[in-house]
Amino acid sequence: MLNKLFVLTLSLVLLTSTALAVSLRDIDINPEEIDLEDTFYVEVTFSGDTCGTEVKFFMDDKLFSSKIVGCNRDSIESREWDLSDNPLDCGKHILRVELIKDDKSIDNITQEIEIGNQPLIIMPERPLVNKEFTIHFEDSDTGKPADNIRVEIYDFRKGRKEKVDYYTDINGDIRFKSSNVGEFKLIIDDPEYCGSRNFYVKKTLNIDGPYPAAPLAGELITIAVPGGVGVKVLDEYGNIYATGSTTIGGGVNLTIDDPGNYTLVIGELSNTYWGRNVSICVSEKLKPSIIITPEKAIKDKELILRVKVNNEPLEYADVTIQKPVGDPEEYKTDKNGELKFTPFSTGKFLVKVEKRGYKACERAFEVRNLFNIEFTPKEPKVDEDITLFVRDQLNNLVQGATVSISDAVSGISGLDGRFTFRLTEPGEYTVIVTKPDYWDLTQKMVVLSPLHLELSSEKIELGESISAKVLALGKEISADIEVIKPDGEKESIGESYKPEMVGSYEIIANKDGYISANKTLIVNPHPLNLNLELIGDRLSIRVTSHEKPVSGISMNIEKPTGIDELVTDDEGKVETKIKKEGEVKISANVINTNPDYDKILVSRNIIKKHNIPVLILAISAIVLVAIIAIAVVHTIPRKEKKEKKKKKRTGLKKGKGSTLSRL
Repeated sequence: MLNKLFVLTLSLVLLTSTALAVSLRDIDINPEEIDLEDTFYVEVTFSGDTCGTEVKFFMDDKLFSSKIVGCNRDSIESREWDLSDNPLDCGKHILRVELIKDDKSIDNITQEIEIGNQPLIIMPERPLVNKEFTIHFEDSDTGKPADNIRVEIYDFRKGRKEKVDYYTDINGDIRFKSSNVGEFKLIIDDPEYCGSRNFYVKKTLNIDGPYPAAPLAGELITIAVPGGVGVKVLDEYGNIYATGSTTIGGGVNLTIDDPGNYTLVIGELSNTYWGRNVSICVSEKLKPSIIITPEKAIKDKELILRVKVNNEPLEYADVTIQKPVGDPEEYKTDKNGELKFTPFSTGKFLVKVEKRGYKACERAFEVRNLFNIEFTPKEPKVDEDITLFVRDQLNNLVQGATVSISDAVSGISGLDGRFTFRLTEPGEYTVIVTKPDYWDLTQKMVVLSPLHLELSSEKIELGESISAKVLALGKEISADIEVIKPDGEKESIGESYKPEMVGSYEIIANKDGYISANKTLIVNPHPLNLNLELIGDRLSIRVTSHEKPVSGISMNIEKPTGIDELVTDDEGKVETKIKKEGEVKISANVINTNPDYDKILVSRNIIKKHNIPVLILAISAIVLVAIIAIAVVHTIPRKEKKEKKKKKRTGLKKGKGSTLSRL
C-alpha cells in the first residue's frame, strides 16, 4: 500500500513538474531558402504540457500569426506568408516566436531569416561613431566575395538626396565611417543581388552600477546611465519584470521585490548608444540596520535608536533591549522607525530587532559618562598657570580623572575636579582625559606667546628701505613676515624691505604657537618744489625734487587769459606767456598724476616790472626828436624870406597870376 502511494505521489510530482516546464523546443522555416516571391510558413515544436497556451509569431517585431495550441500538442504551424501578396525587403529579417500562458510570455525563440540573395555582412555588428568599419558582401549561394557591387548609403534622417555611392573591392568590401550617430540606409543597386538594409552607427554605452551589485529583495538598486537611456528588468524566463526611465542626470532607480536571477536590459531602444545587458542576482529577505544616536551613549541622557531598511524607516518593528543588569525590556519602533530610550546605568547593552519578512538583527552598544573640560584662562600663555576643570555630563566636578598633556605634563584631577599646570613652550598640545566608565576625551589646546614687531622706521619716502625685527619674550626670533600692499596684494618679505609704491602698508608677523603682531608703514611720495621766474612776458617754471629736475610732471597753469596744460621737459622746465597781469594758479602733478611724486599747488599775483634806464633812454630819444622837429619848422620860413629879398634885388617881379606867386 505504501509503495502504491509513493508511486502515485511521484507520478503527480512528475506531472506537475512537466506542466510547469512547458517551453518552446525549436522552430523550423519552410522552405529553408526563401526567394522574393515564395510562400513560407513557420513550424514550432514544444516540450511539456501545452494546455492553455498560445503561440504568437512576429516578423521584425510585427505580429503576423497567432494560434491557440491546445493540450497535448507537440508542434503547431503558423499561417502561410505569401511574399507576392505581402512582400518583404530583400535581406535579413528577425523571426520571433513567443509562448503565452495566462496572458504572460513564458518562453520565446528568436531566429534570423534571409529573403532573396542579399550578400550583406557588417563588421563589426555594432559600428561605432568616428570609427571605420567594413561592410562585406558575399554571395549567399557560392559563399564567394561579391565584387564591383554598386551600393548607396545615406543618413536616413536626411533622405536619399544626400546619398553617397560605393563599389565593393575585389574582396567584396567597402569601408564606411560616420561622425554622426543615427540610422543609415544601404541600398544594393546590382542586377544579380538585391536588398537594402537599415543599420545604426552609435556610441559605446558606459554605465556605472548596478549598486549594490548583489542586492536584497526590496532593496533600492541604482544605475548611472546617460540621460534618456531606458532600463528594463527581465526575469529568468525573459519576461519583463520592471522598467525604469532615466532622469535628466542619467540615474535609474529600481526595486526588485522577489529573489532570483534577473537581466538588466539597458539602452535597448536608444538611437545613440548600443545597448548592454547586465545580470544580477537578488537575494531574499532584507536585514535591517540599527543606528544609535549619539554613537557614544551617555548615562542619564536620552538616545534614539533608528531601525532602517534600504535607508528607509522600518516602522513598528519589535525591539528587545538587554541591559547590563536586570531582565530584557520590550519596545516597538514608531511610524518613523524610531525608539527613544534613556539608560540609567553604565555598561554594555544589547539591542535585537525583529519583524515578519525581515531578517533579525542585533547590535551591542556601550553606555558611559561623559567628560567636559574647561581651561582658565581661555587663551593660555606660556609661563602662566593654567587650570583645567573636569566635569561630567551633569556638570558635576570629577575627581580622580587622569590628565595627560602631550608629553609635557600629566596628573590627576583633585577633589574639586581641577588640575593646575604650567607650560614653557608655545604650541599646540593634545589633552587626554580618562577614567573608568567614562568616554575618553581628546581635545586640542593652543598655548601662545605674543610677538612684538619692530620697524626701523614707520614713515619713509618712496625709494627708501626699512628693516624689520620680530621679538618674543624679549628675544629676537625668526618668524614669517607678510606685507599687505596699498593695492591689497600680499607679499612675504625678509628682514629688510623696499616698498615700490606710495601708500599705507600693513606689516604682519606670524609664527605657529604665537600671537601675531602688526605695524603700519606709511610710504610718502617724493616732494616737489617749484621755482618761478618772469622774464618780460615769459613765465618760466622749474620743477625739482631734492634739488634735481623732474621730467614728465603735468602742469596746469590757470592765467587771467586762459589755462595752459604742459609737461616738464628733461630739465624739469615749462614756459608760458603772460599777456595780462593778475593771479596765476599753478598745480603740479594734479592731472595725469605720477604716483611717485607729491602734488603741489601754488598761487602768484603777477605784476610786470619796468626797466627804468631803458625807459629814460626812450623818453630822451623822444625829446630829442621833438627838438629837431621844432628847429626844422623854424628854419624853413627864414630861408624863404631871404630868397624873396634876393629876388627883388635881381629885378624879378611876381606876376599877378604867376605859378611862383601861387606857391
